[in-house]
Amino acid sequence: MSDVERMIEQEKMEPPATGIPLLHLPSKNIFKKRGERFSSLARKHPDSGYLGFLALLSEAQHKALGHLTSSTGKSAEEGKPGKGEEKSPLTCLASGDYLWINALHIILEEMKKADIPAPARNTIAMLMRMNENELEVKREAILDWEPDRLSPAELPFIAASVQVYQVNSALLFENRPFGREVNEGTCPVCASPPVCSVIRAGSVENRLRYLCCSLCGSEWHMVRIKCASCGSTGKTGLYSHEGSDGAIKAESCHNCNSYLKILYLEKDPDMDPVADDLATLSLDIMMDEEGLLHGGANLFLLNGGT
Repeated sequence: MSDVERMIEQEKMEPPATGIPLLHLPSKNIFKKRGERFSSLARKHPDSGYLGFLALLSEAQHKALGHLTSSTGKSAEEGKPGKGEEKSPLTCLASGDYLWINALHIILEEMKKADIPAPARNTIAMLMRMNENELEVKREAILDWEPDRLSPAELPFIAASVQVYQVNSALLFENRPFGREVNEGTCPVCASPPVCSVIRAGSVENRLRYLCCSLCGSEWHMVRIKCASCGSTGKTGLYSHEGSDGAIKAESCHNCNSYLKILYLEKDPDMDPVADDLATLSLDIMMDEEGLLHGGANLFLLNGGT
């Protein structure tokens, strides 16, 4: 294709260095940094309106996270799976915990102060009128990974509040050791799919790959040239736009016909998994034209897709 640089590469499989972190839990400033990234990307992006809206939403998430002091009423120890169970820690937490609604209301109140379109204000008013049971149905759509059950207007607000809840919950497990998931392609903390992967730069983690959780913001190690969707270590392809700096590529798997984006942090250390994934939808379009399926998930796609 004339407008696409396609690189089919086979990289040497290397075992991770001894003592590298297998897991990075989210930072307390994850949403603050994400908002800054969305703002930066919006300045020169054709979809600046939506990216700017998500910058405001990320700032509201940061404020909501700061207000949450506990996630579930359970300690990290109480949330651990029982012997022989394969669930991730956050999947063992009790359902029916409405603390996430506190986060939602803080986010909605913050967004009401912002300069946002009238339809968004109408959606905020609608969500503010809903009772706990009505809202819980919407959270379940996120946790079931069926975002199409939500309207495009309400999806960003519900997704944002569930993300805050999940990040805060993940932080409860700060000193707890984690093993690898049976399915390496899902988050060991909350069992959600990745939004993309990053190649880290510097220190002991230089050039190591971490998958980035689309929900709780944790990052977990996976060896390079291994498909996050099917686990294959066979033939892969790397795709990027012709003339790009190579900071973001899409890695395809010839076994399951899927792809996942890779962010090379040595090229741009300010990149954010969620923000930069959304800002490179043209790469998704290119991959769709190649007949490849998206192996990642981003809850802020307006069509609710993954």
